[in-house]
Amino acid sequence: MLTDTLVEDNSATEGGGLSLNDANSVLTDCQIIDNTAVNFGGGMVLTHESAILKNSIIRGNRITTASVGYGGGMYGNAAVLTVENLLIEGNSARNGGAFAMYNSNGIWTNCTFTGNQSESRNAGVYLFHHTAIEMGNCILWGNHGALGDNQLRMSTSSSAAVSFCDVQGGQDGQEVDETSTLTWGDGNRDDDPDFAVEGQWDPNETPEDYTDDSWSAGCYYLLPDSPCRDTGDNTAVTGIDTDLEGNPRVSNGIVDLGAYEKGVVDLIVAKMTLKAGRSRQAVADTFQANGTCQAAPADFTAAENILVRVGTFFETLAREDFRQSGSKPVYAYRRTTGLISSLKLDLSKHTFQMKSRKQDLTGLIAPLPVVLEIGDYCAYGLADDEGAEDVINGKKYVPMQYLYGYEDALRIEKISCKQGTEEGVVSLTLQGSLAAADLVNLSTQGVTLTWGAADIITSQLFTDKNNGKYQFSKKPSTDDPSTINVTIDYAKCTFKITAKKINLGWQASPVTFRMQFAGYDQTATVPID
Repeated sequence: MLTDTLVEDNSATEGGGLSLNDANSVLTDCQIIDNTAVNFGGGMVLTHESAILKNSIIRGNRITTASVGYGGGMYGNAAVLTVENLLIEGNSARNGGAFAMYNSNGIWTNCTFTGNQSESRNAGVYLFHHTAIEMGNCILWGNHGALGDNQLRMSTSSSAAVSFCDVQGGQDGQEVDETSTLTWGDGNRDDDPDFAVEGQWDPNETPEDYTDDSWSAGCYYLLPDSPCRDTGDNTAVTGIDTDLEGNPRVSNGIVDLGAYEKGVVDLIVAKMTLKAGRSRQAVADTFQANGTCQAAPADFTAAENILVRVGTFFETLAREDFRQSGSKPVYAYRRTTGLISSLKLDLSKHTFQMKSRKQDLTGLIAPLPVVLEIGDYCAYGLADDEGAEDVINGKKYVPMQYLYGYEDALRIEKISCKQGTEEGVVSLTLQGSLAAADLVNLSTQGVTLTWGAADIITSQLFTDKNNGKYQFSKKPSTDDPSTINVTIDYAKCTFKITAKKINLGWQASPVTFRMQFAGYDQTATVPID
């Protein structure tokens, strides 16, 4: 029996952290972290073993041989494994990044499998050679394989009975060979679980070699709108009183999915400022935010790390790197590297202030989730960019430059539409932001702009003004008195359209504006009342 045990930074040919053989083991409140093995079970191996594993974490373990290797987190051989409240994150192996089970059986309840990876297509759980598993109230999400993102794979007469689980890809997204069976029970779903913070892999500058990757841990509390909250099967947790952290296992009448029952508390973002660097080739994006949270001095004292998330970006800060201001519960962190350059926590006033500079914030969009985890305290807030709760950049928007070369987007920011003296003839000015994932040459790719059911221009080539700026101009003629000027600036992620005396017909508000070129096809709804 092992209780409250840390197994870390060990290595072996098989079972990098633990190897359990021919016994009846019970492991409770254990952490098996950053161990390595050559062939089987980076974290642990069970051989002819009947084991119970409860309230534990298997994280960051790996198989170091790229050509073979089974079970980054765990490998079972002729084992019977009962699991409750287990987090399995950031493990890697060629076959079964999380678990690989051979000729084994088990019942797994309220487990979270996420962020595990493999060089093949067995990123999550691999069951083979007459293995039979029952899974209930589990989350299998975000496990990635180089040849496919199967969260579950079964082969050679194996089976899995899955109910009340959130499995990425759903039933059809799993790989089951002709000899095996996947029984898809009630209550299953295929929805993003909305974790507070998802962990991340660092390829260590060798993306072609996964065996030397390092894992940054996430925070797998479920955010308030998570589809995995209050959607489990209470009968599966009969006799299971607490979750992974010792909180009541059923806190709101119906059990949550995954290892954690505890939700996050409110965090209020009072103000956020986001700026983009002038060039996407330079690491020069910044953000700062301040607001309130209800963390207590005891939360900070008990914490080993402080975790901060803004959007999809996060960083884990060591508590020992914070400096206290006098005897008051005011703590300050400063660094010149990393995501967070400064973080001040005033736990007497319940306020926080954070800054970040010289970052690449590509992909950042609103609304922005903000998470602050201080030990067992986890607070969540949402920073909006519109409406009554708009706290980002005052009257300005999140910079569209964050999506430059990354994602297609379109936003109208200013509009003027005036009726002319003739019916259907208008003077129209549109100004806004755009981002294109594929930065095609608009001097060779025709651009079409549509206002409602009418075209402003159709498949027109633009003049290349260099540095990502393109222009189109049309002068009035005897047959067509309209004047049209269009500027699209990739570098600034802006566009401006001015059309005078153009016959676009009568358009009811709101009008759909559409921009098309090459693979880019985006629309925006525009009120013109």
